[in-house]
Amino acid sequence: MKIGHYMHVPPRDVFFSQIFGSFLGIPINYAVVKWVLETKADYLTGKEVDPTHQWTGQELASNLTMAVQYVMIVSSATPPLTLARFHPC
Repeated sequence: MKIGHYMHVPPRDVFFSQIFGSFLGIPINYAVVKWVLETKADYLTGKEVDPTHQWTGQELASNLTMAVQYVMIVSSATPPLTLARFHPC
């Protein structure tokens, strides 16, 4: 709604475009999920080894682990700097 307001699109048109997008997106999303589960079920459950490791989630898990480590390192260094700015001693 906010983008529609900024672009001077009437609220009724924005609302109906969101409804249209939902009615279009829900069946497409459902069909894609159903297709992936039917065709890649062996890879997803681990019964079969995925040669490209695309369907195992290893890359995603690696990226998430690295993100958590990065946040922990940055947040451990940030509090002294933040507290010094707000509470000068």
